Amino acid sequence: MIFALTIAGLLLLWLRTWARFRDPFHPLIFLLPPFIYLYGWMPLEVYLTNPERFAHYAGGAFNHLHHALVLLLIGCLVAGVARGGRGVTPRTARWVPLRISDPVLLRAAGVGLGLLACGAWLFMVAAKGGLVATYGTAYGQGAYASGYLLEAPYLGLPGAIFIFLTRTGRGMRPIDWMLVALCVAPVFLHAMLGARRGPAFLAFVTAGGGYVYFMRKRVPLVVIAAGGGALGFLMLFLVANRGSIYIGSSFEAVRNPLEYLIQWHSNEYLISNATVRYTQEVGGFYGLRELVWIVGRVLPAQVWPSIWTDLPALLGIEVNLLVNGGVSRTGIMALTGWMPSMGAAEGYAASLWFEFQYLAPAASFAIGWFYGRMWANARDTLAARVVYLLMSALSLYLVMQALDPWLFRLILLGLPAYGVLRLVKAVPVVRARLTEPRPAVAPAPAPAPARPPKWRRPREPERRPTPLRGRFLGTQRAKVRA
Repeated sequence: MIFALTIAGLLLLWLRTWARFRDPFHPLIFLLPPFIYLYGWMPLEVYLTNPERFAHYAGGAFNHLHHALVLLLIGCLVAGVARGGRGVTPRTARWVPLRISDPVLLRAAGVGLGLLACGAWLFMVAAKGGLVATYGTAYGQGAYASGYLLEAPYLGLPGAIFIFLTRTGRGMRPIDWMLVALCVAPVFLHAMLGARRGPAFLAFVTAGGGYVYFMRKRVPLVVIAAGGGALGFLMLFLVANRGSIYIGSSFEAVRNPLEYLIQWHSNEYLISNATVRYTQEVGGFYGLRELVWIVGRVLPAQVWPSIWTDLPALLGIEVNLLVNGGVSRTGIMALTGWMPSMGAAEGYAASLWFEFQYLAPAASFAIGWFYGRMWANARDTLAARVVYLLMSALSLYLVMQALDPWLFRLILLGLPAYGVLRLVKAVPVVRARLTEPRPAVAPAPAPAPARPPKWRRPREPERRPTPLRGRFLGTQRAKVRA
């Protein structure tokens, strides 16, 4: 019952947001659907399959506390979005047209990032022995000697965004679409051949969503729902058939994507529940674990080879981020009686609770405020438009996986994009107005002076005879007539 109410409540909030703004890139429009799937649809399917087993895996009555925590953190996120976008109304949400001072430089930077991404992907494929050697087995991956090389193919995404920027207000030409395809190709091919849902979401949102976002296309609700549903079905298909997607596969054991919902040891909702219980036993890190994660991934291994052990000891925490992101599978098994799958993510709520524990509501509010503020600033700021589209594409990592991959990739992709945008200027376009004075209206001719009236002799008053009375009336009348 609680899962059905969660689905209904979040869906109504989604529809309310769409009815008010009709913006497919409002933060709640793309953040709420993954929440509906992760904390509503997925646990509902498992619960209906086997309620007794679900109660065992979810800790019985503890699941009510876990779900209350989930709703609290989602509510704080929504409140943060509302606060960050405060003052933006459907009328003021319209973009201010911007004129880029050097579009040639921006276009060259986009092409350069696209070529760099393709070169890095081809190098990893060649180092593994070719395309068949790389993706000839399930969940294939190219060979790499550095984390920077592994993440370099994602640099094509801001490159594609730069191509869209140079065509804002003028439409896309075939050559522009070819350059966008060049930039997105490494991530797209890696997603399709390696059966990875995160990169697939990144590629489709950057290419398809970037066109809608920068060209300011009006998209009806039916198209939004159909496109989102198709993209969600594709990601379910990829993750449900990872063992069958590779070069040379016969696809004999293709699974129905909906079957992926009915699983236990890889169910993100159940893993979220177990992670929250585990955090209550070992305590949270209040941001220190995230600091170790970001510094360890940004700093090259050659500079500090033992950073994964030295930095946690320096900060006074005990965590091994090289094994399942620091979430102990054996510790969860000792606490809950079952072990999560290797590499399975804990999701948004458990990730914040594991990292910040009792400060998780404040962290969720801050994330929502960040999304709302960037959405509001994108109306008249070029850098905010680019970074916000990257945040939209990375939102799946935030909801379905954890805080770590979202924040790291936002830094990895956002900083180069911001550095390029510092080299160009964007000024608001002021619509031209009539500068010539309007032709004066000819004054109406003055009325002709009135002609003086002709002089006429005044008429004398008419004298009337005085009536006579008496016995000589007839004689007197005769005299008067005479």
